[in-house]
Amino acid sequence: MVDTKLVRILRNMMNPLLPLSEKERLQHVQKITRKLKALMISPYFNTPDTVHRLFEFLMDFAPDFNDPALNEEEAFKYVFPEKVGDDFGNIRKLRNKLLGQVEKYIFLEEMMEGPWAEKLAMLRFLGKNKMLDEFYRHLNQEFYPALDSPDLPEGNQLYWRYLGAREVNNVKSAFQDDGRSGLYFQEASDSLDHYYLYQKLVYACQMLNRQNIVPLESAFQLGLLDEFRPFLEKELPFLQQPLFQIWITAFNMLRENEAGRLEWWNRLNDLLDEHFSLLSANAISLIYGYLQNNVRYITPDKEAQHRVYIRLFESQIDKEVFKNHFTLSSGSFYNTIQTYLLLDDIQGAETSFNRYKGILPVLGEDISDLCNAAIQFEKGNFSQALDILNGIQEFSNLHNNVKFRRLLLKTYFELGGEYISLAEDSVNAFRVYISRYADQLGELHSTANREFINITFKLLRMIPGKSHLTGLEAEIGAFPRLPERKWLLAKCRKPRKK
Repeated sequence: MVDTKLVRILRNMMNPLLPLSEKERLQHVQKITRKLKALMISPYFNTPDTVHRLFEFLMDFAPDFNDPALNEEEAFKYVFPEKVGDDFGNIRKLRNKLLGQVEKYIFLEEMMEGPWAEKLAMLRFLGKNKMLDEFYRHLNQEFYPALDSPDLPEGNQLYWRYLGAREVNNVKSAFQDDGRSGLYFQEASDSLDHYYLYQKLVYACQMLNRQNIVPLESAFQLGLLDEFRPFLEKELPFLQQPLFQIWITAFNMLRENEAGRLEWWNRLNDLLDEHFSLLSANAISLIYGYLQNNVRYITPDKEAQHRVYIRLFESQIDKEVFKNHFTLSSGSFYNTIQTYLLLDDIQGAETSFNRYKGILPVLGEDISDLCNAAIQFEKGNFSQALDILNGIQEFSNLHNNVKFRRLLLKTYFELGGEYISLAEDSVNAFRVYISRYADQLGELHSTANREFINITFKLLRMIPGKSHLTGLEAEIGAFPRLPERKWLLAKCRKPRKK
């Protein structure tokens, strides 16, 4: 039962992504348990007593649900204490009924995420039942004000406004043919158009950002996006709204040729500072990602680029703290720590790491140990870095695994002596890993990491003081996207000791 859909859902419900203290986690489990029990004892759902007992049995294993005793045999004994036998078919049927109740709970919780869905349901009921006075009162005093909720993701107001206009149109068509139905057709159509354009802009920016990062792998069909540009330049009132201006500016920056991005970059940065309160935390994270990925157009100076990247990261966190909602990606966290290290600012890396590691819930995998190992490596604490790396389990994200394997190989190299044989084994294992997942990693990352592996292997095999290190340094310089370039060049100029 440990791997059934029901148990997997319960496990995730009891273990939120947000980092919680032991006390907070216990309170969270108690809250979910109390709500589920309340739903099942409700006469409205008429849940059988046997389902209640199965739920009680399962909750004895909360919140992790990984005890070997969580099996059908033990569940049968608990639910049917008077019965003897091994007919577990009844347990499976009850498990499906309980799953149905849990799904109802999830539906109700999602519906209560914000007031707009509840208000729309009431609006639809009033319209269908021809309660027209109540319908319009609810529309103007309840439904439309609910759309101003800060919890409703930006852009979605447009969609819900369309749904409201559609209900008004249905009422007008069915009960009040006063000759003004066409106006409501137009309102519904305009709301839907605005919502579509907004969402298209958001997805277009994500596509362009991806293509700019890995152009060889993301050959999106962008013809339709080009058709947007003349339309976006029109001075239509709804396009002048700050929310649209932010995404139009992001779109133009990402679509512009490299020489013309600086102006758009500066404008997007200013708009974000001025109007960030209109955006969800997720949108703030996306747009800061676009700004960070384009810092090279702000200044040709590498160090200055790194400084701007860090400033953007700090600014992003400040805004997300203000929004009281955090969507810091593990990649952004890791890249910021690495940027400090590239600047040889170990203290800055440690300060940032200690400030954010336990505060911000990270989207994706927890890579704080990997960041900590990288900091210890740069401090020269190679044995400590190795201890941290040895405690890391395999990541599910392939790129995190690649970063882990690179750092592990570098650590073996620096430790030298008896660890050189482990470094050579690590080289071979790394090569196999890249070959196995080349398609998922993509040509760009696969080629770059193969080159890193090959150069590191040559460094391992070289005898210190030999002239062919100069040729290896030239090989590093000829590869523009080589990972760990700074470290590799340092090893060429100061080879390892035997």
